[in-house]
Amino acid sequence: MSKANKPQWKYQYITPTSGRKLYLLAPDELITAAPIIKNTLRLKYDSKYIPLKLFRTISQKEMENRTIELQRTLREFNKQYKNGLYQEFVNNDIELELHIVTVVNMYCNQIFSDDGWKHIRKQITQANKRKKTTTVVLDESTYIMLSQYMADQKIKVHTEAVHQLLVDAKLIEDKFEVL
Repeated sequence: MSKANKPQWKYQYITPTSGRKLYLLAPDELITAAPIIKNTLRLKYDSKYIPLKLFRTISQKEMENRTIELQRTLREFNKQYKNGLYQEFVNNDIELELHIVTVVNMYCNQIFSDDGWKHIRKQITQANKRKKTTTVVLDESTYIMLSQYMADQKIKVHTEAVHQLLVDAKLIEDKFEVL
């Protein structure tokens, strides 16, 4: 979904004239965002018991009702996802209006303050970055041999060294298949 089609955040006070715009969730982001939203709903105070400014200033009763509805919608999303009925991608605006992410966006916009939504978007971005990287565990002797290979080949990054070794292994394998 392009940024042109992404639903925009409805700001609490005034829309800023500079800086990045805040966007609501797209259907493909809901899988990552659902647990983050659930955890953020639990946050009320910081470590010094000072109320966090993640939520809009609305009456306690109204906040409880909207929070319950958002949690119900997130449970419905989990059911759809577990049963394989959730569609990450939508083809047009009509499908987007009927999608469960629209309801989640509506409640998020009513519950979270602008700062609260920035906090959630930042956590979503961090979660997506963590998904893209993988940690490989090496024993010490293998690490020393990899470091020696990097020094011999004048390679500065471990990822490049592993990539080069895999390319070399593939070339050797291809030469043996020809013979």
